[in-house]
Amino acid sequence: MAAKLGFGDLAPICLARMDWAAATAGDAVVGGMYRYVRALTYLREGQYRPGARLITLGLTTLEQAALGRERDVLTGQLHLVAPVMAGRVQDRGLAEQHLGEA
Repeated sequence: MAAKLGFGDLAPICLARMDWAAATAGDAVVGGMYRYVRALTYLREGQYRPGARLITLGLTTLEQAALGRERDVLTGQLHLVAPVMAGRVQDRGLAEQHLGEA
């Protein structure tokens, strides 16, 4: 949100606080959310491979979360942004796999 509003200098601070909150909370959903937001940052910057790695890490983190709506929603969000990343690096198979999961 900070980057979209033109506060590029504030965005990294927000992400750092979100990372701290995820680690402190010990909640896998918060950890997955941090990785999702960070992956979107990489998408905006055109850094698709690091973004794809964060998506994979976010999905792995969410596997540790309790079953529930929050986990399902965030897993779906990660699977929806993953095809965009995969498409940008010309990986059609990975894009289709994530779309199928979403």
